Amino acid sequence: MSADPDSLYQTGGIVVPAGASVPVAPPPLAPGAPPPAATALPPIPTGPVIGAVPADIAWDRLRGRAVLLDFFSLGCRPCIAAMPDLVALQRKYTGRLQILGYHIGRGSPAELAELARKQELDYPVIISPDFADRNALIPGQPFLEAFGSESLPAAALIDPAGKLVAWNLRPADALKKVEELLGVPATPTAEPSGRAGR
Repeated sequence: MSADPDSLYQTGGIVVPAGASVPVAPPPLAPGAPPPAATALPPIPTGPVIGAVPADIAWDRLRGRAVLLDFFSLGCRPCIAAMPDLVALQRKYTGRLQILGYHIGRGSPAELAELARKQELDYPVIISPDFADRNALIPGQPFLEAFGSESLPAAALIDPAGKLVAWNLRPADALKKVEELLGVPATPTAEPSGRAGR
């Protein structure tokens, strides 16, 4: 592909058309530093929702239950592979845990509804509100980064009091952290990633 060099510029290894809106990435976290959400949870984005009423997805309505934010993408195989374990965890801790899926990247509501049906997801999936924005480098990325992650799969755990207690978790680590918080040792079916949560 040849392009007029004045019409493109490069950012973070991605070539972007001139004039496209490019989100400004926050500076990387220092090793071991808590993410911004450790101080104040960012508002849950109000994108389309599969499997729940959007008004029910707010931090104040979730208080009293642990919340596991599962960040995923349609193209992330490890993310999809972890979904059966998440469904089992949601069922095990009904009333004590609320899993919220948060889709990062491009994908239509119809595609995500089909995924939810196939995976038998019984928890809500929030679709990044900028999923259709062709200028967004990675739709949903700022919300992911607020929880200390830059890549997928990733999860963050909020305790029943509304405090962020674990972030930048891989699926197997997320299961263990939920079990530590709510009670019983976890037995994940997915291979551990080797990347521990904090």
